[in-house]
Amino acid sequence: MFAKKEQMTLLLMAAGSGSRYGKLKQFDDLGPAEEFLMEFSIYDALKNNFNHIVVITKAANKSFLESHLSERLPSTVKLDVLVQDIKDIPETITLDTQREKPWGTAHAVWTARNVIKGNFVIINADDYYGQNAFKGAASFIENNANPNAFALVAYNLKNTLSKFGSVSRGVCEVENHKLTSIIERTKISRTRISNHR
Repeated sequence: MFAKKEQMTLLLMAAGSGSRYGKLKQFDDLGPAEEFLMEFSIYDALKNNFNHIVVITKAANKSFLESHLSERLPSTVKLDVLVQDIKDIPETITLDTQREKPWGTAHAVWTARNVIKGNFVIINADDYYGQNAFKGAASFIENNANPNAFALVAYNLKNTLSKFGSVSRGVCEVENHKLTSIIERTKISRTRISNHR
């Protein structure tokens, strides 16, 4: 008799509008077989024992993503594609807004509340993280015995800069190995970093 494998979920945020990029970056055909950027992250996650993929997207993209990803994922991997509906909020909250753009990451996680039952990792579908990020996340999940402990995979700022202009980055502040804040810094460039040394 085999023990049931614990579910490890990758939650992808793919409901953005690509306003800065000018189009939907998460659906650009980047790979040799026209893979999306998110597919590279999914591949890296599967290599590190993730077995449940949840994608949060817009209603217009739901059917397409379900079809596209289900054809490429192993049959052993569970796939859920969910629509981030601006009206789907907790019953205790009342909002009177004309907003059309989806709420942020916290609301996207709320959208997945009925399909995620255990540990999960959140990423943006239009960012590339590298296999080491998923290796570190999987190691934390597999070895963490404290249900109230959480982790953030972070990068040295200098390794995230572009040769082609400035970027915006969430800069983490840490005290005693605990995250105390994330502050978004804009217009960061290699030149500005060098001048502040």
